[in-house]
Amino acid sequence: MLDITVNTLTRGCEFLYQSVSSVAPFATQYILGVDNRMEPKYVAVVNKLKDEFPHIEVIEYSILNPFKDLISARNDMLSRSNREYVWIVDDDEIYPLNQIELLKTYISKDVGYAIQCFAIWNKMMAHKATSKLWIDRIFRDPKSLRWHGIFGKERMYNDKNEWMCSKRNFGIQRIPITYLHFTHVKEPTWRIELNKHRRADGRKLTKLPENIREEVRRIYEKAFV
Repeated sequence: MLDITVNTLTRGCEFLYQSVSSVAPFATQYILGVDNRMEPKYVAVVNKLKDEFPHIEVIEYSILNPFKDLISARNDMLSRSNREYVWIVDDDEIYPLNQIELLKTYISKDVGYAIQCFAIWNKMMAHKATSKLWIDRIFRDPKSLRWHGIFGKERMYNDKNEWMCSKRNFGIQRIPITYLHFTHVKEPTWRIELNKHRRADGRKLTKLPENIREEVRRIYEKAFV
């Protein structure tokens, strides 16, 4: 187990079960925030996860204005996080077991950690540009942190007003961990309300390694669709 709190905020996603179950066994605390407008099929998924992982704490949020309310929900989840680190895991992010085992070897006393992903385009390909991004995902001392801005353009700052981004904060280490990100294929849900449609096209793709293709195939087989 890691001395870490996972924060996941969701309205429901066909990859929700695989996302949560890929990291829940390794986290001491798990806070799962849900939009109270979640469809019944995803409520059933949440209930299944609660049964399998009793340490998951489900918090319902009323999302009337997603630009503001999603940030408020994220900050409330941070305030409830009581472990040394907080790990931000979206409902379309899945961590292969070997990457979590590798992650354990890096968690130390650093300010935070940035990682990369395979941004899945289909069962064979990933979107090249999105996959190259460094994404800040794990942060020390969650009670000193707060999200600012509107959803989609939010930034995390600490209580010293330092931006928690590896591009600016050299205490955040970039480590060779790669997760699977289904951002280009998942249901749009909040994106429709936010008017934030996918902008990536299919022209800049890269072939997934064979072992990742096999992992993606298994995930698609179990996706709740």
